[in-house]
This record gives sequence, structure tokens and C-alpha cells, in this order.
Amino acid sequence: MEKYERIAKRNLRKVRGWTILILIFVVLSVILFALKAPLFNVDKYDVTGNHYYSDDEIVNMGNCSYDVNIFTGVDADDIKA
Repeated sequence: MEKYERIAKRNLRKVRGWTILILIFVVLSVILFALKAPLFNVDKYDVTGNHYYSDDEIVNMGNCSYDVNIFTGVDADDIKA
């Protein structure tokens, strides 16, 4: 009986190892997708509450860029409030 228990424990360790490896692969794939997907690119800015300047003037004054990824391309220090 001990032999079967050892084999079962060994198989359980193998399954856990593969499960962890697959989980790491999935997480890395999701992160890579978020960094590269055009879904997360900035394509427009909504400006509200402006009375003195046009929307385009406010976007230009804030140094805002279009078609950059929100995770990698936008640096908060570059955008003026």
C-alpha cells in the first residue's frame, strides 16, 4: 500500500507543478496582451468644464498624446494638470 501512496504523491506533485507553470504562462500572456493591445491605446480625450479654451487647446496645453498605450506610453509627469 505504501508504494501506491508514494506514486500518488509523486503524481500529485507533477500535476501541481504543471498547474503552476500553466498559471504563470497565462498571467504573463495577459500582461503582454495588456501592454501591446491597441484596445488600451488612447484615441480621444473628453474635456468638460472649459469656458475659456477649446477642447483641442486644452489637450495641447496638457501635452497629451494620441495612440499611446495607457500602461506604457503615458507618463503622468509629462501631462500637466
